Amino acid sequence: MLELLKGSDYNDPTSIPDIVPPKLKNSHLGFSEPTPEGFRLRWEGATDETSIVTYKIYYSYQPIINLTELIEYATPVSGWIQATTYVIRHEVGAYELYWSVLATDESRNDILYSSEKAKVIMD
Repeated sequence: MLELLKGSDYNDPTSIPDIVPPKLKNSHLGFSEPTPEGFRLRWEGATDETSIVTYKIYYSYQPIINLTELIEYATPVSGWIQATTYVIRHEVGAYELYWSVLATDESRNDILYSSEKAKVIMD
């Protein structure tokens, strides 16, 4: 059904859908020094003019450069969180993984932080 906006409804900002993704001040991820339990992934929070931003953490075996690759090649390790740090628990062994963080607002406008590689060696 098509609904036309008339009069004051046309100028009502609440009738305009939010299509702008959150903004990143810095798209890079950081890592703490590893401990026996794991390491901490951290990032600078994104900002959004209309809603709260939440984040989801992913890992992959290759760098992720866009949302299509994130969906196709990455595995989520968290649900949606509001924090800007996440503790990565690691297994015994040696491996390299790429970590990515997806930021989204309440209208599901997404933006991707850069994909960063972490090499873990645990005895």
